[in-house]
Amino acid sequence: MLTSDYGSLEGGVLRLHGRADTVIQVAGQNVDVAAIHDAMAACPGIKDYSVVVDHDDALGQVPVLLVAEAGCRATIEQILDFCRNALPAAAVPRSVRFVDRITRSAAGKPILVHHDG
Repeated sequence: MLTSDYGSLEGGVLRLHGRADTVIQVAGQNVDVAAIHDAMAACPGIKDYSVVVDHDDALGQVPVLLVAEAGCRATIEQILDFCRNALPAAAVPRSVRFVDRITRSAAGKPILVHHDG
């Protein structure tokens, strides 16, 4: 689910920090967050995911992929390998984080990310 929100996963809680543009600047390069989301729909082994935008001190805005563990049959490395082949280098998520599950609103927008680990 593409949310166009800034977010960070801290202590098992997804904190949303406000709206992000659908095109972000990663190390000076334009990255279309919607294209990342669309590409992930074809990634083998993942069922539920969300793309959020986080901040990196060196790169500025960076995409982060949250993947629900339930139903996931892919490792982080397999997911990143897929991303490296499917996306331009600047669009590859800077991290993939497994979460227990993603609770969504009636409209499908993530409202709570559960992560107990």
